[in-house]
Amino acid sequence: MSEIITDKLTGKTAAGNVNITSEGGSATMQLQQGLAKAFACVDNEVTTTISTESFNIASTTDNGTGDFSLTWTGSMNSTPYAFGQICHNNQGDAYARGVGVYSTASSQQTPNGMTTGSCRFRVFYSSSSASAGNAQQAYNALTLHGDLA
Repeated sequence: MSEIITDKLTGKTAAGNVNITSEGGSATMQLQQGLAKAFACVDNEVTTTISTESFNIASTTDNGTGDFSLTWTGSMNSTPYAFGQICHNNQGDAYARGVGVYSTASSQQTPNGMTTGSCRFRVFYSSSSASAGNAQQAYNALTLHGDLA
């Protein structure tokens, strides 16, 4: 098996275009499009929200119960961008929990809590017998995908 050792990959036709071939060999994609641009494991159950593990995260801000913001070290090119997110229910109750991008306007395509340099999140809970509310959770994992500036 061959090994390539390098510190930099540069595309032949354009510097940012490095194409890879799929496992089946019939499709290609740009390498940078498939990479996560940032990730964070956030504990907002403590007095001040902290990021316990992260990449491309400049700061974490505690905005209140179940409400925190992440600021990127390298900004995104535009909004909206995509997130994969989970949270762990460590409360031992029957509430469903989730993490969502904060927004005060439900009709917007891009939530107003999302900018190219940061994003505000809401950790929420709900059940069939109770209305939704904000929740403090010890484990919230978020992965950011999109184009960097």
